[in-house]
Amino acid sequence: MHVLEISNFFIRYEMNMVLTGRLKVAEFARKQHERYWNLYLKGGGKLSQVENPMILRSGYGIADPQEKEPQIVSVCDGCDSNIVEGQGMLDWGSINLHDDSVCISKYVRKDSIKKIAGEQ
Repeated sequence: MHVLEISNFFIRYEMNMVLTGRLKVAEFARKQHERYWNLYLKGGGKLSQVENPMILRSGYGIADPQEKEPQIVSVCDGCDSNIVEGQGMLDWGSINLHDDSVCISKYVRKDSIKKIAGEQ
């Protein structure tokens, strides 16, 4: 299977999970997409095996008791949840958002006035 195919699969999966409200699973899919996309950019072509998420450090497997709990860096102004170390974030000075289209969309909608074009 080609790395780009796997990356595209995770994009579609993330969108489906966001639409159904399963944000934790969507976040996992986004991380996997980024992982395979970076592998593609580095010149990775075909994969002979795909790692089982149960054994990945960031997968759903049993947590290692020696791992420390990630530190909270900030609070997302879009979804109002914590941004922890290791997560992608957008920093605009006093505004912090998860690097996620859902959070960006929520923030823009909260901080704007909805109108219909051409009407007063």
